[in-house]
Amino acid sequence: MLIINRETVQELQELLGKSQEREFCLERLRKMLEIKEILLWRAEAALSSCSMTGSLVSQFDWEVRLLEKAIRAVEDGEDKEASQLLSDYISQLS
Repeated sequence: MLIINRETVQELQELLGKSQEREFCLERLRKMLEIKEILLWRAEAALSSCSMTGSLVSQFDWEVRLLEKAIRAVEDGEDKEASQLLSDYISQLS
């Protein structure tokens, strides 16, 4: 089970610079993306019945887009860019 919190993302960010951990990082990022896509889908489905979910949809959409960018950055070997994206992500997890 993966819990997405500040500590988990910081640990992942620290592993980005280690080439032997690249696949683990990608696996973890993809799992995070999968979780957030499911939450986005559920929030969108609930949007018609609850006006409070609008902000959740925006938040989950932002997280999905950021995680997609981070995955692409890691795949392209752009560890600094991926690390910056994860820093942005961490700042939203407060």
